[in-house]
Amino acid sequence: MALSINVTALTAIGGVRQIMLNIVAPVEAGGLPYLGLGSVEIWASSTNNRAAAAKVGQTSTGQFIHSDLPSGVITRYYWARAVNVAGTPGNWHPASATAGVPGTTVATTPGPNSIGNAELQDGAVSTSKVSSIDAYKINASSLSAISANLGFVTAGTVTGALIQTSTGSTRVEVSNYSNALDVYSDGRFMLRLGGSGGIALTLRGPLDAFVSNYGVAAEINNYGGYSTSHGMRSRSSGGGMGLVGVSAGGGGYAFYAEVGSYGPFTGSHDALISKASDVDLGEIVCDVRVLSRKGIDDTLTEVERSSQRGQKAVIGVVSRRVACSVDIAIAGLNSQSIREHLALNYDRLTINAVGEGQISVCGRGGNLDAGDLIISSDLPGKGERQADDVVRSITVAKVREAVTFDYPDQCRLVACIYLCG
Repeated sequence: MALSINVTALTAIGGVRQIMLNIVAPVEAGGLPYLGLGSVEIWASSTNNRAAAAKVGQTSTGQFIHSDLPSGVITRYYWARAVNVAGTPGNWHPASATAGVPGTTVATTPGPNSIGNAELQDGAVSTSKVSSIDAYKINASSLSAISANLGFVTAGTVTGALIQTSTGSTRVEVSNYSNALDVYSDGRFMLRLGGSGGIALTLRGPLDAFVSNYGVAAEINNYGGYSTSHGMRSRSSGGGMGLVGVSAGGGGYAFYAEVGSYGPFTGSHDALISKASDVDLGEIVCDVRVLSRKGIDDTLTEVERSSQRGQKAVIGVVSRRVACSVDIAIAGLNSQSIREHLALNYDRLTINAVGEGQISVCGRGGNLDAGDLIISSDLPGKGERQADDVVRSITVAKVREAVTFDYPDQCRLVACIYLCG
């Protein structure tokens, strides 16, 4: 069931033939951006009875002007309710059907040297009748429903429910609903600074991205030449602290833990496997050949499912398999032509090699005790118990639980520590 959003405050200020309503409602339901505020419905009645009220409009900002009311002094009673983007209406505000928020219009008398009627008929003032307005400034507590083409605006404070650079799909806006600065591109939310959800900065990547940038939500560059010119430092009060994108002079690390450690920890390798090869998650794979090299830190290999007992070429356990596309981010790849060739023939694997996880083990080596070592089995892709407790080049993992098999070819996913490195 979708969560509802409820209006928390509603006030009314009367003007000449109009009443301005100020509405307060949260921008999200339960801290869920995809259940955000769609609109606020405004209902009005000439009597303090919601049963007699009619919907007079709706708004997606914090204000609504009920205009074109009869001349003279009249009173209207108002109720509001929020509707989230899923179409679910919230509770009425005020909750009582006989406690509407009153708003009363005013009748004004023009002062000296002003137009002598209390109101003007539509079209009474036209362009041909007004040559220019010569004034040093215009003082007003409120200007409503106006459109102005202004080259520059100079002011100490600009206050409003919604301030935006455009009404189009690509815009920057500041809203009192979200209490945040939001950036949209082609109708898609990209960035929020501030807000009421306890997150200072929210970023969202594009749906589609160019090959050159892989569609990242945020990119931080530091072009300083010092050994301390790192990309980003992140810290928590009393907790961990680390660097992302360490400078070459500082060691060139992708991640560097200054305070604390990494956890939970599972280290993985990239690898490619032929599209025609079968392999399941949790199974053991072995290196076949090196496909690409990049610097001293990165290599990329072709792998295949293990097929012999105690293979030395074991590299780890399959965690994920995805299609290999030309724009996929693989650190060990170089030229675009290599990417195009590999994308036609291979899938990408993520292979767990160190840290904790699970491994698919069969019963051909016997039952398992916590602490037993695992090697590859002659049952393709599966592991089995190593006969001794000496870590060797053929060792894949150390199990963390006891397992009893019903028959030799029975296979189980077993908790382990990976030892392939």
